[in-house]
Amino acid sequence: TQDLSPVKIVKNPDGSLQQAALMQNALSKARREIKQKHKELSKTQSSTIVTLASSTPRNTTNQSTSTINVHTQTKNDKNNRLTKFLKSVDKDVHNQNDSVKTIGEEILLYGSLCRKNPTIDGITFWKAHGEQLPLLKGMAAVYLSTPATSVPSESAFSLSAYVGRKERARLSPENLSYSVFLKDKLLSSFE
Repeated sequence: TQDLSPVKIVKNPDGSLQQAALMQNALSKARREIKQKHKELSKTQSSTIVTLASSTPRNTTNQSTSTINVHTQTKNDKNNRLTKFLKSVDKDVHNQNDSVKTIGEEILLYGSLCRKNPTIDGITFWKAHGEQLPLLKGMAAVYLSTPATSVPSESAFSLSAYVGRKERARLSPENLSYSVFLKDKLLSSFE
């Protein structure tokens, strides 16, 4: 089974929700196409089985033989389709850099590039191939990024660090808390 649940819209690092919505629309379209092809495939397989089973004589031996033939034919068809799919994924798509790619094309290209360099780490991969995969690069930036903060940089801008410096006063934690609270409320009342 495939998980085709809807994708949540997230805010991109550059602040544009429109690009995220476009990516979601492209993903939804690709999911609909996959579902439709899956339904068509299962309909054709079931109609083939029904047709072959109904065209044989009423003899039980003939029916079981035709059913076995249908199952082996179905397995061969599945293997052929799988082989065709894997061959299509491994195609070089570097010549299509000029055109705008759909999310499906980008996913195929991503799979092909990952198979060529299976040991490459994520940051190096996106530096090397980010221009070829602009839609996926935006999603990778959201999910692979970590905030660049640290305690010293946060305390440099912190009001409590300013009030609580050893040079200014030796306040107890309780008095420091009250001072910061009052300073914040006084500043907000003047604004």
